[in-house]
Amino acid sequence: MTIALVLFVGSFLFLVTMLNLKLIELNHGRHFIFSQIRHTADALVHEKRIVFKKTISHINLQNIISLFLPIILLGFKKLGQIRIFLYNRFEKVISFMKGRDIIKSNGRASDFLQNMTDHKENFKSSL
Repeated sequence: MTIALVLFVGSFLFLVTMLNLKLIELNHGRHFIFSQIRHTADALVHEKRIVFKKTISHINLQNIISLFLPIILLGFKKLGQIRIFLYNRFEKVISFMKGRDIIKSNGRASDFLQNMTDHKENFKSSL
């Protein structure tokens, strides 16, 4: 928590400082190092943008979609299977923790169940 607070305060102070420097540039016409760096960075980004545009000008969006769509669909299918697997595993763990899977025997079965078992055994032995 302390690290997050320090990072937040530091970034907030940096943001306020940058805004104050920009305000000074606009009001007084003074140029700081940041504006000089910005002009150099703008030119560099513009050059890289032109090179990138020439590189990908022949790529068709439909080709990209048709290439990556099966991969994306397979990924979603696998994520669904993992979700179902984890849900079933979680359900088994919860059932075990609550004791739902354990059959509790109090000793003797009820008379009805005992009669049914005897009848079933007699029926099997008569065949």
